[in-house]
Amino acid sequence: MKKFYTLLSAVALSVTAMAVSPVVKQHAEIKPVKKVEIKEFASPAKAPAKEAAEITDWKSLGMGSMTDDMVAPWFQFEPVTYAVEIFQSESAPTQYRVKAPYGQAFADAMKAKNYVALTDAQYDKAGEKFIEIDASNPDDVIFHKTMTGCDWGYGEMYIGITTTGTVKLADGVFTASLNGLAVGDDTGAVAANRSGKFRIVLPGAKAADYSVEITPASQCLYDFNFSATVKLGADASNVKWYVYPDIQEDEMISMVKQIAAEGPAYPMVEKLEYKMDQFVKKETLVIVSLDAAGEVAAYDFVT
Repeated sequence: MKKFYTLLSAVALSVTAMAVSPVVKQHAEIKPVKKVEIKEFASPAKAPAKEAAEITDWKSLGMGSMTDDMVAPWFQFEPVTYAVEIFQSESAPTQYRVKAPYGQAFADAMKAKNYVALTDAQYDKAGEKFIEIDASNPDDVIFHKTMTGCDWGYGEMYIGITTTGTVKLADGVFTASLNGLAVGDDTGAVAANRSGKFRIVLPGAKAADYSVEITPASQCLYDFNFSATVKLGADASNVKWYVYPDIQEDEMISMVKQIAAEGPAYPMVEKLEYKMDQFVKKETLVIVSLDAAGEVAAYDFVT
């Protein structure tokens, strides 16, 4: 197991008020992150109670919500949350389907949050696609490979579970393990749910808010005094953090679970300030929020 690089006890904290300027992330073009081929998706350990094609008694439960941490982040956009219609089988109530998971609502959310207008080919304009879900085992949900109806220049994208991933259903909310989903197209696939924000929330259910959002006061520092506003979700009570010097993003992401297990407790301040190390090229601040079971629920970082 890798050792932590620095000791946070050496970082001085200040809770004094400061002016905070929001950082707007700009995207010059739609460009995917590096693709690493995932040859297989998880195979169901058992056959579904009923194949989705056999089910004809789908009943609409109404409008729930979905948070995409697959398609948008693959192309370097922020995850988005939007309303989706969710159905349940009356004869096989552990079977669900999500209508148009990448339909008009997804396109609207991309425009509102990421300031990008998708073309007709870049989302499921006709609203014909479905995510088929078998929740016979709520601790190991079968999340079928799904075509999204989105083609961003590399063939139609699909989503599914990686061979090492797990989807769970608890209190009306579907969640997935970190990097436990996958998104791919004609050129290959990558592990998805990198920030752990994937959610499908059934109508009437309330997803616990373990979110983390770091907004630095400035990304151009000359005096080595780092300051930021940290916004934690209403249900975030078990929060860890760490500061890494000279670490690459992929390596940092691989350390998130170790921070959750071994990192020091975050002091739960909204205004964060500390002195950066003057002898390293860069520092990366990582804050990890754990859910009620002690698992990684969300994290954010700033370099």
